[in-house]
Amino acid sequence: MDKLTAKVEHARLTELHRHAIVGTPPERTFDLIAAGAARLAHTPIALVTFVDTHRQWIKAAVGADLQNTPRDVAFCTHALASSQVLVVPDTTQDARFRDNPLVTGAPHLRFYAGAPIMTGGVVLGTVCVLDTQPRHPTDHDLQGLAQLARITANLLEHRRLGTPYATVTAGLPIAFLVVDGQGGVTRVNAAATPAPSTPWDTAGRDLTEVLPVRWSEGRHEDEIRGALARGTPWTGRVTLAAPDDAGVEAMLTVVPSRLGHSAALYVWNYQD
Repeated sequence: MDKLTAKVEHARLTELHRHAIVGTPPERTFDLIAAGAARLAHTPIALVTFVDTHRQWIKAAVGADLQNTPRDVAFCTHALASSQVLVVPDTTQDARFRDNPLVTGAPHLRFYAGAPIMTGGVVLGTVCVLDTQPRHPTDHDLQGLAQLARITANLLEHRRLGTPYATVTAGLPIAFLVVDGQGGVTRVNAAATPAPSTPWDTAGRDLTEVLPVRWSEGRHEDEIRGALARGTPWTGRVTLAAPDDAGVEAMLTVVPSRLGHSAALYVWNYQD
């Protein structure tokens, strides 16, 4: 096992626990990251993992039915000491891995590549891909894996910094949504969620699915885009699509915000 100094390990665990991610339920965004890693590397297994004091906790998995593994057998433990992608083309040829029970026994893993998820200057876990056959990933594969790990790190920062928003907006009678620069919903309260969905189901969907503004009729779309570009709020009335196709007039407020080191997030709320 690659050793970490006591000081680094303390800082790493403090940072991990600050995010309060270990033990949380599955989330579609993390599932999509794992699925993207598997597609990128053409591997049957991909994981998003976080390494706690005594265990590796698996936030998302493709091709493996796992939630935890002991830290002393977790491949990702070896990735904690470096900011670089760890690549093991053949585990049976690497002294760190050849006697690992996940190599000598089921599922007989032969290949591993793990990109570190880093916040606060320490490695919390990895986005990793695995196979039961030896592999030699391309530079493109490794660069893509590293990018997915950076996206995961940004997502953690969004979650942490967004906690006050969730606390304040949970019981509001107005709908409240946070979307990223690509229009994906990252946070939503109950008032923004049409039955029988839940806020948990809604997060991760495209904004156009959740907030059915008739932009084709929207007299304000250019105004909103201009306000976002200037970093200023915008408020106005818009038409929302309704099940009977009659349309519903609602008040929409758009507030640009920057969280962590990511691109701008847009806070949307509307009220009948």
